[in-house]
Amino acid sequence: MLSGTNFKVLLSLACAAVTSAVPTTGTVFQITPGIGACGWTNTSMQAVGSVSNTTFNHFPGATKNPNKNPICNQWLRVTVPSKAVHGVQPAGNMTIEVQIVDFFKESPKAHANDVGIPVRMFSELANVKAGIIPNTTWEIFKEGDA
Repeated sequence: MLSGTNFKVLLSLACAAVTSAVPTTGTVFQITPGIGACGWTNTSMQAVGSVSNTTFNHFPGATKNPNKNPICNQWLRVTVPSKAVHGVQPAGNMTIEVQIVDFFKESPKAHANDVGIPVRMFSELANVKAGIIPNTTWEIFKEGDA
């Protein structure tokens, strides 16, 4: 049985894995942007994305005010293996980059390692009718970092 201290250490380590530049594997799904947790109004025509509430709230420097969360100045690099792209077989992996502007509440259909992107960005990776893209790799980075 874990003590309270040991549990907090394990939780911190788990959250660090989610918020680091280390690639994470999850599912990409489609979102309709609007007023996001970062406080900006976004549209489906923008390269924006959403991460789980766990990733958002445990990002280093996160505050109780989501508008001031430093994750709002970060980007997602989303990479789909060529075999995952429905109806298209490109020569290699496909990658897009979107700014983090919101979070989604985790549910049985949306997990901590998943990310949401607008339909326009989704269509660059897969057939929109697919609805989701499983086994997608993503990482958080600061704009300008390679």
